[in-house]
Order: sequence, then C-alpha cells, then structure tokens
Amino acid sequence: DEDFNTHRFITEIDGEERVFGVGVPVDGSGNVIPELLPTPDDPVEGDTRFVGEACTLASIPPPQAGETIAVAERGTCNFDLKAANASDAGYEAILIFNNVLGAAPRCDGLINMQFANPEADIISLFIPRSIGFRVIDAYDPATYRCVANDPTRTPTPAPNRAGVPVRFALLF
Repeated sequence: DEDFNTHRFITEIDGEERVFGVGVPVDGSGNVIPELLPTPDDPVEGDTRFVGEACTLASIPPPQAGETIAVAERGTCNFDLKAANASDAGYEAILIFNNVLGAAPRCDGLINMQFANPEADIISLFIPRSIGFRVIDAYDPATYRCVANDPTRTPTPAPNRAGVPVRFALLF
C-alpha cells in the first residue's frame, strides 16, 4: 500500500491526537470549496465554544479570549448560514457535528456540507457527533448514547459552552 497524498491530516483535541474522518464544504455540484478548508499554512487551531445550531447571528455568543472556533450542531438551517453567522460573530472557523433528532439524523455519520451561499468565508469542517461532544467537553464514554431519533440518546448540552482547545492541521 502506498500513500500518494502530499499531506497528512492531524487532529488533536485537548492535546490528544485523535483519528477520525471529516466532511468538507462543497458547492451545488459537489465540488470541494478549497478556500473553506485548512491548509498547511492555516490550520484550525484554538479554543472552542459551542454556539448551538448557529442559525441566527443573535443566538451566537461572541468568542471569549483565545476562542477562535465555533462549534455548532447540524439542524434547522443551511451549513453556509451557520458558517456566515459564526464568521460575523467573530470566529475564524466552525466545526459542525451531526444531529441525532430531526431531518436525516446520523449520529457519527459524516456528510459533505453543501454551501450554496458564497458569504461563508471561514474554514468549515463537519465532524462526527461523538467528536463534537469531545470538543465541547461533554463526552462521557460511560453514558454517551447516540441512536437516531431515540429519545433516550445523550442530549445536546445548552449553547454558550466553552470547549477544549483543538488543532486540525495538514502536515507535509
């Protein structure tokens, strides 16, 4: 087996390396939008804050000192609106984790995020729900449960919750 990629994707959550896949922003034709992805010179790195679904600018808490990354839950609005609102609120990147209730719940499933609106201008990645819970410091392996549309699932914490530092980087 040979790996022909020029870069390796490294993910750290609270200083611990983790391996998982991510979904990426795509246009209406399914083409990746490279300007919304991390690059070797521009990793996703910093403290995090859970901002809920991020569907309205008024609902997004401003970043506190050191916080550069908004974390949102997939839900009732488009991905590009979430990213645009997070950018307008002062964040430099957004991580969106999967939902467990509502339209097409997938828990830890990954999807690429369709961006129809060019107003989104920050790095945007889609992550599994369990990883999102780790990032917002709400994951307990003894009690975490995610089954689509199951009312006994681990509930999403309230928004405006400080998370842990993350680093998602491409290394040569």
